[in-house]
Order: sequence, then C-alpha cells, then structure tokens
Amino acid sequence: MRFEYVEADSFEDVGSGTVLHSAPGFPGFPARLALELFDRARAMTSRERVTLWDPMCGAGGLVAAIALRRRAQLEHVIATDVDAAAVELARRNLTLVDSDALLKRADELESQGAASTRTQAARNLASAVGSPPLPFTTGVVDVTAAESVAAFSCPPADIVITDIPYGTQTTWNSTTSSPLPTMIEALRSRLPAHAVIVLTGPDRNSFADCPTPLRSFKHGRRVIKLLAAHP
Repeated sequence: MRFEYVEADSFEDVGSGTVLHSAPGFPGFPARLALELFDRARAMTSRERVTLWDPMCGAGGLVAAIALRRRAQLEHVIATDVDAAAVELARRNLTLVDSDALLKRADELESQGAASTRTQAARNLASAVGSPPLPFTTGVVDVTAAESVAAFSCPPADIVITDIPYGTQTTWNSTTSSPLPTMIEALRSRLPAHAVIVLTGPDRNSFADCPTPLRSFKHGRRVIKLLAAHP
C-alpha cells in the first residue's frame, strides 16, 4: 500500500507504551497506518471535522494515536469493546488528549523513573494538542449483538476504524457464528449515509464473509477494507 497522506516520520510518541497506557494482551497498532486510514476515510466523507468510532478498541491505542495527531479534525471519539478492562484502558488513554492531562502524565512518568524520551514525548504532545480536552464516549458494547449496539448512547459516527481479532492475542467474543457480517450490519444501523467503515485484519481469509468493499488493499501482512456505511 502506498501512503497517500502521511509521510514517513517517527510516530513513537503516540505508539503503545511510550505515553499511552498499555497492558499485556492488548496489542498495539501502527500509528502511521492508523493516521493514513483516518485521513483517507475523512476525505471520503467530505467532512472537515468528524466523529470517530473504534467498536473493538482494546486499549484504545488506535483512536488515541489518531486523536493526539489529528485533534483539529475531530469532533468526538467513541471507543467501545466487549471487555470492560479494555474500555477502562481506552478511557484513560483518551483522557490524555488534552495538554493539562499530558503534562500530568509527563510528571507521572518522571516520578516512575521512565526514560527521559517518554517524559519529553508527553510534554511535546501537550504543546501540540492544546485544550480543551477532546470529547469522547466509552462503553462496554458487544458489536456483534444488534441489541447491544442499539442500546449504546453515542453521537453518530462519520468514520469507523477497527482492527478485527487475529485469533492469537485477540479473538472474537461473540455468540454468533458469523461475527464479521453481523458486526457490519449492526454498525450500519447506527451510521449516517456518508459514513465510512475501515476494517483491518491479518489475511484475506479473515474477510471471507465481508460485503463488497469500496477499496481493498494490503499493508505488509495486513489486509484493509474500506466500506460504505450504506452501499
């Protein structure tokens, strides 16, 4: 995949375990790729500012990285997961999208004896992000259950980006035998006409039941599908 929006740079400051909170069992996501997918999807919506939703957020690293680097393009961020521990981590990470919170995080890292590069990364992000804090919504939601998605209160999302379970560190936690198409249908019930769904997965077999995408491409081993919310 050729990067169309995001030039090569160091994205370590928004990577897992530098400034953002992380935990075992919650794999990270490449920040540059997250930003590229967000920029592509935002262009497709024709919106200057958007609401972003990761329905299987894990620790929230994907949406937090986007929020820290694309604060001016975001109205709101939504992070949900079926795992309450994951949602709490995501909440902590999204709280950091504010200069005051990042400065407190820098002090916390310093008091823990963290590497100076980590504390400086937090201070640099604080200067770039500014205030006020980014509005966000988190919640425990089973995105493969229509009733769970319908009951969740959140603003309408313009963009959905999520990394589907790999079957190694992460797996589908669903009662349905066809979690991917069930998830897509549940999401579409909550999305406006212009919305875009971006899915990433480990291989083509992961998307065997996926509806026809607008675009499909690979980045390394990852397979990426861009779908219209209402084809």
